[in-house]
Amino acid sequence: MLSTDLWDFKANVDGSQKIVELLRPSLEKADPALLGRVDNNFKIINDSLAKYKASDDGFESYDKLTEADRQTLKTVIADQAEDLSKLRGTLGVN
Repeated sequence: MLSTDLWDFKANVDGSQKIVELLRPSLEKADPALLGRVDNNFKIINDSLAKYKASDDGFESYDKLTEADRQTLKTVIADQAEDLSKLRGTLGVN
């Protein structure tokens, strides 16, 4: 049985990436270093998830992730959440 937990996780990442893409021109002007970190974190997250893609219909179960991949995802997700939380302030959107 394919897991929905990583599938849902990937959908959330894709949604966040879409928002960043829409804001990209403004972010490039306001804080290119922040945008670079965000892009790099998305790459790490997507590369990690790609290892567990079972088919077009889903991913392997979360329990199939290695401990190293779990730790990588935990760390990069925390970093990404912190950087994404800065977007509003960086763009002056309140």
